[in-house]
Amino acid sequence: MRFGLTLMLVVGILTATTALEAQSYRDELPFGEHDLINKALSATEEGNFGKVKKIVDLLNPLIKGLERRYSVGIYEEINIGIAQENSDKLSRGFYRLAYHDVIDLLSSAQDARANSENLAQTWLRKAYLSYGLLSPQVQKISIATDGNIRNLFAKAQVASPSPGAFGDTVVRIKTELEKISKEFT
Repeated sequence: MRFGLTLMLVVGILTATTALEAQSYRDELPFGEHDLINKALSATEEGNFGKVKKIVDLLNPLIKGLERRYSVGIYEEINIGIAQENSDKLSRGFYRLAYHDVIDLLSSAQDARANSENLAQTWLRKAYLSYGLLSPQVQKISIATDGNIRNLFAKAQVASPSPGAFGDTVVRIKTELEKISKEFT
């Protein structure tokens, strides 16, 4: 009995720590990650590399946090794109950032679900916003996959009262994202 309680306590602490870890690097952002990534993509399309650099400076805590958590090299790719004034490389870097942001936010939603439905829904809504940036790229790969992901996000919003249904739906979103991961990792 005592072992079971200790195990439950450790699992609870690890779950809370994972959700807080995701939050810590997001707290350093002056604006929402979705807005910053969107502005970076717009500035890239305009060829305004000075503006892109300023936005990347603002995004740095998120980029570094995701790099640590997922062992990806987004910052270097983006900085090379800025140095070379290469819009294609920059766009790829920002779409990779959006992809890992969605994965991270979905993981945070799963982790938070045990402790706070409201927090889980907040992470899910943020993931959906970031997915909106990625969606046109996913449609180029597979319109069906994009439709599935969008439907699953809607289902996850409705499934919120049921922890099992919420978790299963988030896992299914991540599974759909895995199908296109090679394009963004």
